[in-house]
Amino acid sequence: MPGNLIDASRRFSSSNQESSDEEKQRAAEAFRQQRRVDAANLEDTLRNTKTLAKEDRITIARNLGRLLERGFKGEERAAATKLYSIAYGEDGGRSLDKKRKRTIRFSDDSVSPDETYTAHGSTFLKLIYAYADLKFRHAASDDERANVLLEALNGTTLTQHSGPKLAARGDPRQTFERLANQILDSLATTTDLVPYLEEISKRHFHLVPSHVGEMTEEELANIHLKSPSIRAIEPVPENNRTRSSETPLNGFRDVASVLFPEIPIARIYMPRTVLCFDALLTEDEANAFNYRDAETPENIAAAKALYIEKYGELPDFVDDVDRYVYDDWRGSKELQAFERVVERSGYKFEEIDWTNLEDSHTKEAPPGSHWRIYWQAHTLKLIIRADGAAENLRLGLLVEDPIFGNDGRELTDPKYDDDATRWISVKNLELQDDYGLPWYPVSDGFHACRGHKITLPVGPTGVYEPEPVFGELRSTGKEIDIDAEWHPMIQALEFDTGVEITSDPGWNLFSMKTIDWERSHTFNRGPGYREYPQLPNPGIRLLFDVPDGYATMPDDTLASAIVRNLAYAVGATRLDEMLKYAVSERVAKLTESREKAERKLQQALKEHGYEL
Repeated sequence: MPGNLIDASRRFSSSNQESSDEEKQRAAEAFRQQRRVDAANLEDTLRNTKTLAKEDRITIARNLGRLLERGFKGEERAAATKLYSIAYGEDGGRSLDKKRKRTIRFSDDSVSPDETYTAHGSTFLKLIYAYADLKFRHAASDDERANVLLEALNGTTLTQHSGPKLAARGDPRQTFERLANQILDSLATTTDLVPYLEEISKRHFHLVPSHVGEMTEEELANIHLKSPSIRAIEPVPENNRTRSSETPLNGFRDVASVLFPEIPIARIYMPRTVLCFDALLTEDEANAFNYRDAETPENIAAAKALYIEKYGELPDFVDDVDRYVYDDWRGSKELQAFERVVERSGYKFEEIDWTNLEDSHTKEAPPGSHWRIYWQAHTLKLIIRADGAAENLRLGLLVEDPIFGNDGRELTDPKYDDDATRWISVKNLELQDDYGLPWYPVSDGFHACRGHKITLPVGPTGVYEPEPVFGELRSTGKEIDIDAEWHPMIQALEFDTGVEITSDPGWNLFSMKTIDWERSHTFNRGPGYREYPQLPNPGIRLLFDVPDGYATMPDDTLASAIVRNLAYAVGATRLDEMLKYAVSERVAKLTESREKAERKLQQALKEHGYEL
């Protein structure tokens, strides 16, 4: 052959290749033969064992359940019924099927040595071979029966192998449930949680602070990371009592009351898109109505003059006239600036069809506008509930509504979550010190956005009446169903009511690997989104200490993080200690409130000659 090429085929004769194939066949046959021998020995042992060891009964029942789940996914229970019929006939099978858990345990069945399992090895043997016939849809061959038998008995003391055995571990979900119950048991015995829940369920109370207007600047800045300090728990005056001021012990069937102890455990960041106009509002233009820069004596005087020109006189129905008329003036200035930016982008403000700006088919932004990404952030909380009676404690998860929850944030990047100066608003929703016009900040100014029209909560009058100057914009803004866009896993956590920690939605969130959870939430917005054909992954940020160490939960999951916290964290950084503090703080404030009320009652009775 030319050059340095080597014909390697000459190194191996056809006879050598045939010899190699024959060796492989002989080795495979030897392996099958050994399995037949092992299976035959196990068959004799199992048939002649009158009383199996308890751990072997559990293992075989669980292995049969796994075989059915894998072989007949989604139809394993119906397959179990057929299996009994194959092994014992229609009548005998029906009888065994009624007591199915004695011989077959599925993954969602509890597994406890205290429960009853079939002791006879011959019963299990019949069921194992019946499974082989059912799986292969004919009378199973010797090899097929041998493979099924060895798999069904794997992990029992009946199987013999020379290598080390890896002991089976309990179901992670059941382990997690036990830990949750132990946390509740500890709180019930080391705190006055149960008497506290009984008391708040009998009377109308409210926390102080009860809304954002009563919170300090520091509390407002940190409300997304920790619950505000409780200054008092006070009785609700009789003329203010409503069903919403009651605290029934209905588990997770009612809107969450902040009287129930809770702690934040994570922040969740969900990507969204908003349509922005291309033109910019400069920093100097924004400073003309910015609260920090525009509240000058000159502007307040101008605001009063404008108010009198519009309405004839200054308002006599507010305490702080200066602030009221300044707010009205600032709102007018902001709306004028908003209109200018929209018109600089090539639109006539009064003629915009707000609901049909993007292409109806491709969803591409029209000329003069573009899509931008923002992030909605909200808090995942660990909460305590009671169901029916105060001693029936439940541990749960709560995600506050990201639109109306106190801890909801809108961000250009999740890294700005702790910086109040970087929070944004791209929805038409009135917030504290903010009329809610949707602006998107960039390095050299602000883009005006179409934003999202949000259905606001109904007020005491039964209807929501927006500020007149913004009524037109709010009524014509783009209306979308925010809740419908949440990923089913988050939506299943039931905004404002919560779910039990070991429920399917709760366990799904806890047990999914963080990276998989983030990937599963990716929103594909379609090819029409010119700049962002696909949104980035959501993010999650834990708010508790997670030391290194072994946990029985799957790695890189919330469940693993919680177990490691309970095992290796120290003192007040442990979640159970945080819950204990949340309970103790509420108990102390309720005790203080009750003692104060009782002193007042005793004094009033004493003045009339009575004593308690």
